[in-house]
This record gives sequence, C-alpha cells and structure tokens, in this order.
Amino acid sequence: MEPELQELLIRIGLSRYAPVFEEEAITDIALLKSIGSSGFVDAMSDLALDEYAAEALRAALFGPAASASSDEDELKLEVNEDAHDEDDGLVLEENAPAAPPPDLAAPVAPTPPPSSGNPAAGA
Repeated sequence: MEPELQELLIRIGLSRYAPVFEEEAITDIALLKSIGSSGFVDAMSDLALDEYAAEALRAALFGPAASASSDEDELKLEVNEDAHDEDDGLVLEENAPAAPPPDLAAPVAPTPPPSSGNPAAGA
C-alpha cells in the first residue's frame, strides 16, 4: 500500500481497514478516487466498510461538501446555444397506419376422426 493511502487511513481513524484494501489490491488514493463520489459509499459497503467509515473516507477524498448523492459524476443536459428556436429545417411527418397482422387464428377445417380399422364399426 502506498504511504499516502496508509497515512490517510491513519489520519481519519480507519487504519483498521488497511488489510481490507490490501486484500482487494486497492493500494493508492487515485484508485479510490476513480470510484467517484456518488457511488463511493455503496462501493465501500461491498468491502465491508460500515456506512460511517465509508462516508468519512469519501469526505477525505472528495471534500466535505460532496455528498453521497452528489451529481458530480452524473450526466447533465446543457442548452445548445447554437440552436434556433423556430426554423431549424426539420419537419415532423406522421407515419402511415400499420397494416394489420395476418390472422393466425383463422378457422381450420376439422379433420375426420381416425378409423378403427373394423369395417363393421361403421354399420
């Protein structure tokens, strides 16, 4: 384990989790930061860290202002400043009604019952 991660765990009182990180090959701070703030607590619970320990580590890595529900890693929609509100040259068209599917439930002519092979049975 890199000294920086070891020192961080000691500083925030989580040195007891050092063997867990070593066992999972989490040896440096960059790897922990790559998990991202928003899913960090859940990811740490997979490593058997309790919620408070995971939250303390997340705050140490990403700052106290970042919360577990932070949208820092989430995608966001942005307004396209170049978009024209009125005439963009696009035309909406209505689709033609779809043809009905072939009728698979059409009646089928009944088949005659099998003969028993006895000519007297018909009499």
